[in-house]
Amino acid sequence: MYTVFEIPLMIMTFLSILFGIILLFKFNSLRDKGMILYEEITDEIDWSRKRKEFMHKPPLELRIIIKEFLKSTDLPFTSGKNGQAFYIVLFMVIAISTILIKILV
Repeated sequence: MYTVFEIPLMIMTFLSILFGIILLFKFNSLRDKGMILYEEITDEIDWSRKRKEFMHKPPLELRIIIKEFLKSTDLPFTSGKNGQAFYIVLFMVIAISTILIKILV
């Protein structure tokens, strides 16, 4: 029976990459659901302004929640919608370098 420390480096690397890719897909699906809610809330605010239901700005708490959501949709070290591409490339570089290290050593 193998312990965690006896599993080859290559297998651990690929399992980590697979886990990272699964997390990226999960993050993307949650962000998409959040963007739908964001768009609905902002559409409602715009619609209310056009009908003159609100004579003032939306409450501060609502504005802060919307801005916090927009800030939380970026991945660390990247910004924008293409942040996942950075991580996919990073995972590929790690996989290729692990293969090269295994071949050369």
